[in-house]
Amino acid sequence: MFAVALLLLVVRVFFGGGARLERSDDGSAIPASAVEQVAALDYPPGNIAVSARGRVFLTLHPDGKPPTKVAELVDGKPVPFPDAAFAASRPRSRCASTVRIGSGCSTHADYAQGSRASSRSTSRSRQLVHQYDFPSEVAGFLSMLNDFAVSPDGRASTSPSRARSGRRRPLVVYDVEHQTSRRLLDRHPSVLPRNYVMNVDGRDMVVLGVYTLRIGVDSITLDRRGE
Repeated sequence: MFAVALLLLVVRVFFGGGARLERSDDGSAIPASAVEQVAALDYPPGNIAVSARGRVFLTLHPDGKPPTKVAELVDGKPVPFPDAAFAASRPRSRCASTVRIGSGCSTHADYAQGSRASSRSTSRSRQLVHQYDFPSEVAGFLSMLNDFAVSPDGRASTSPSRARSGRRRPLVVYDVEHQTSRRLLDRHPSVLPRNYVMNVDGRDMVVLGVYTLRIGVDSITLDRRGE
């Protein structure tokens, strides 16, 4: 019992605490009456992508333990994409976090520990056309790839990697054409989190009251020039 208490104390000292970033309201928020509900889902959505033809694709957030990882919204209901058989064949330890539309493909990145796979499925044929497993030197143990952006020419994608321990939160660039990946800004101050406590729906993101969740980079985008 003493050892457990000592461990919690150590975690609290080195990984707990943090300043509160107060919410500011500059009056730019839209009123609730301006929001239109398009679907009511049984599981929380992750990310959403809309094709040029108006087709809506989405991921269901892995923390909600959904039966379907990637879906297309049809008549307000999520339908497994590319199909139910593909969804059932995916390892349970891998859950899609992000989906993007580009070059006629619906692309998603897995959210899990260890190596990830970036998969591409054509939205018309519903066939898997590309898959890549990141090597351990790029996305090692306890790392987590979350969110990504595809370059305008579709030849590369960039994703933030969040390590659950230590101070390693690099960006990862994947070359689709050559199927190679590399890390950028590893341990650079620009991608490391600040000492703030996140608050979601009135709840501080502190595990067991001792470990403060901190995220350095949790979204990324590229401009029309791919920069």
